[in-house]
Amino acid sequence: MPDLIREGRACLATNMATFSYFMVYAFLLTTIRTFFIIFKNLSLGEWVWMTSDIGVGVIMMFFMTQSRARPELAKFRPTATLLGLRTVSGVLVPYLLGSAIMAVGIVILHSYKWYDGLNPSSIHIRAQYWMNKGDNYDSAVGVLALFIVLSTTAYVNTYGGEFRRAICRNVGINVVYVLFVFLVFWMCLTGPNELNCVFRVNCDTKSSAE
Repeated sequence: MPDLIREGRACLATNMATFSYFMVYAFLLTTIRTFFIIFKNLSLGEWVWMTSDIGVGVIMMFFMTQSRARPELAKFRPTATLLGLRTVSGVLVPYLLGSAIMAVGIVILHSYKWYDGLNPSSIHIRAQYWMNKGDNYDSAVGVLALFIVLSTTAYVNTYGGEFRRAICRNVGINVVYVLFVFLVFWMCLTGPNELNCVFRVNCDTKSSAE
């Protein structure tokens, strides 16, 4: 019986962790996309959507479920309340941090003299070429904020705690998270290259046309 309870609590903790991640994903992505559409008529590149949906939403979520139960039975049970303090804080804190990162990044970007805002209407981008609205400085800030917050939220929600084994035992989630962090730093610190142009971040016209 203790083993059954132990496994059940680990399963419940994993379910609540994945639920919290997808709530952060829904709120943060909606906020970023709404901001870009309403105030700037911009979007994100097509590979940004595929990476966030598949890279984090599928691959990292799979490895989140691979954390096994701890061998000891915890003295308390995990929360099962969707509107409880632990659940709400687990959603609200990453969302607010992501929104703050986005806001600070946009403010800093607009403070530079070289910043040149893009209005897609002025260059007559057709509706079927919506992905080209991601070729601008503002959308790049949204991409970096989205990638780092979503991957970090998924990683933090895999912490073992009292019910699951330590995250260091989950090799898959560590490898994928390191790859995401490396991708973000690569796009920030390197010059225009093929990988950056795929995500429409830190890419110039010459590299994009090649």
